[in-house]
Amino acid sequence: MQKQNQHNVDLVLQRLKSILKANTNHKLAESLNVSPQVISNWRSRKTIDYSLVIEFAKKKNIDLDWLFSNEPDAGYPEPKDNKQCVNDEAGTYTQNSGCKTCQVYEKVFCQFELIIQQQGKTIELLRDELDTLRKLYEVILKKTEDGSR
Repeated sequence: MQKQNQHNVDLVLQRLKSILKANTNHKLAESLNVSPQVISNWRSRKTIDYSLVIEFAKKKNIDLDWLFSNEPDAGYPEPKDNKQCVNDEAGTYTQNSGCKTCQVYEKVFCQFELIIQQQGKTIELLRDELDTLRKLYEVILKKTEDGSR
């Protein structure tokens, strides 16, 4: 799964660079209104800020199915009107199973859910570690107080 994720991130960034005619990460970062370090972090962490990229693609009318496709030979399709599936006022998406843009959004949201679940597990582990350290601190503090009496 990680290798596929890495491939997708590199491919998405490569496609953004090609569509924007940005031949460097610096130019891509300028187009996305982020720092070049952000692009570097996306590559190293094997993830991107999906909400930022999707919002940018919507504004530029970039086909999301093409952008997030894992097909390396997928040529850039002519831009299409994404408004058929996107309710811009409410920011919600219709349940149109025939809409490829909606299917891409569904996949992205599923990835967000997985990330949130993983972060939840990390928070639980850190909370357990904090509790352990707190108990250890209390034991040390008690011994220190008993020794000074």
